[in-house]
Amino acid sequence: MAQERTYRQVITQSSAAVITSETNYKERAGLSKSGKDICIVDTELQIEGQWYKAHGEAGGFTKTEACKTAALLARQGLTNSIKPSIISSKAEIIYEENNNTKHIDGYKKGELVDIGSLRVHPKEQKDFEYQSTTCKWFYDVRRQGEKGIKQYNLIACKLSDGWIVEDVFN
Repeated sequence: MAQERTYRQVITQSSAAVITSETNYKERAGLSKSGKDICIVDTELQIEGQWYKAHGEAGGFTKTEACKTAALLARQGLTNSIKPSIISSKAEIIYEENNNTKHIDGYKKGELVDIGSLRVHPKEQKDFEYQSTTCKWFYDVRRQGEKGIKQYNLIACKLSDGWIVEDVFN
């Protein structure tokens, strides 16, 4: 079975500086030369009755992610310059088995399947009913001993929480 990799990073910050108000929040988003979403945030923050300008820039997988990160960096940068803070970071990479991930030997009858990884059968493209369940024809490839790979057909039927392989044949 294939493994999925998940990356998670948790950053915590504790500071004696408390932001009590924010005004003039402006964000500008665009694409970097490499095509990555970037965002620049400028805002004014009130700390202990005094107003300060804050600025943050970040890139991310989406515009929303980039702008949220830029806003966070603007706030962190300002609070750190006014009153030092303690920042801790923890990063972890998790490898997990994904039960819906296709293995090289192909799917077997009764296995859950992610139909997004399959190709719809070119001659049987319409859904059909089997035992009061919506089913669909697909084709895929699997390892065939020392001979390489071979195409095979399968029928998958809809369950309440996914799809299950109902039949497999050449």
